[in-house]
Amino acid sequence: MKFKNSPPTEEYYNEEGEVISVITSEEEISKIIKSIEGAESESLENANIALPNYMLIFKNNGEKVKSLGYNPDVESKDYFYDISEDMRYKTNPIKLMEKYK
Repeated sequence: MKFKNSPPTEEYYNEEGEVISVITSEEEISKIIKSIEGAESESLENANIALPNYMLIFKNNGEKVKSLGYNPDVESKDYFYDISEDMRYKTNPIKLMEKYK
């Protein structure tokens, strides 16, 4: 899902962005999950950051199980944001935007 630059909080939490792609490949989903699991993490508890421009929504049998904010290729790293848990994960670039624009 893609948002305008730094979306308004309500738009972000209501997932009102533009769906730009649906990833159904189990291999690709597994690659994303493994990248996040092995990522460097940090707390966002006291951080004052803009909301990410992209969101990944993970579903199982049509039901949302997790959503993560996503900022690709920032200083040669990808950043995933778990806003519900106040965490940010820094991974090596996985080039999702190149593959799924």
